[in-house]
Amino acid sequence: MLKRLPKWLTAKCETPVSLETYEQDRSALPPYIIIGSSGYLTDDVVLVQTAFAAAAAHSQARAAIANPSMWATAAASFDALSKRTAIPVACVQHVVENGQANVTALCDIAHQLRAACEVAAQYTQPDVAHSVDLLAAMAATSADAVPYNIIDHTAVVSHQAITSCQMHLAAANQAVESMVSGSAVETAALFQQNVAKAELWYAKAHPTTIPAELKTNFDAARKRVTETYDATYAAILRDTTL
Repeated sequence: MLKRLPKWLTAKCETPVSLETYEQDRSALPPYIIIGSSGYLTDDVVLVQTAFAAAAAHSQARAAIANPSMWATAAASFDALSKRTAIPVACVQHVVENGQANVTALCDIAHQLRAACEVAAQYTQPDVAHSVDLLAAMAATSADAVPYNIIDHTAVVSHQAITSCQMHLAAANQAVESMVSGSAVETAALFQQNVAKAELWYAKAHPTTIPAELKTNFDAARKRVTETYDATYAAILRDTTL
C-alpha cells in the first residue's frame, strides 16, 4: 500500500515557547502568541492550550514518519483534540499557510487526522495485511480520513478487495474439492455464491494492484461458471451483496 506525505503532515508547526513555559509565566510573554501559522491572545488560556494541543499532535505525527511506532500516539492525541472546544473562526481555514500548519484548521479536522494516523498505525501491524476483518475495519477508518490520508485510500480498499476475493475463491474451490455423494446441489450453490462474492470484490480492486495469480484463479472460476452454471449464476450474482 502506498504511503503518502500530505501537506498537513510535512508542514512545520513552530511555537515560540513550550506549553510548560506558557503555563508557568505567560505574563512575561507578548500579548499575542504565534503557534503554527496563527496568532492568539496570550491571555486566552483555554484557546491557547487547545492550539498547543494541536501543535503537539502534529509534532507526534511528523515524528512518526521516521518512527512508525508513534502513529498510534498521534492518533490518540488527535482523538483527544477532537473532543476539545473548537477554536472559533470567521471563515474557512487553509490547513497549511506559508509553510506552517494552521492549528485552528487542524482542530477542525482532528477527527479525520485521527483516522489517518490510526490507519498508518494499522499499516505497520503484520496481522492486518492477511485478515479480512481487520482490513475491513482499516478501510472503513481510511474512508473517514479522506482527503488527509497518509496511507493511500485506494490502495487500502484494493488490498481489502484482493484479500477478500482470494478468500472466496479458495472457499469456492474447497466446496468442489470436498463434495460428497448426494451434495451436488448444495455444492453448486456454495461454489456459485463464493464466486459471486469474489467477482464483486474483484471489481472493487484497482486493476493495477491485482496480482497475476489472482487474475488466473479468478478467470478459471469464471470459466467454470460459464461452462457449468451458466443458467443459474446470473441470478445468484444479482442477489449477492458485500
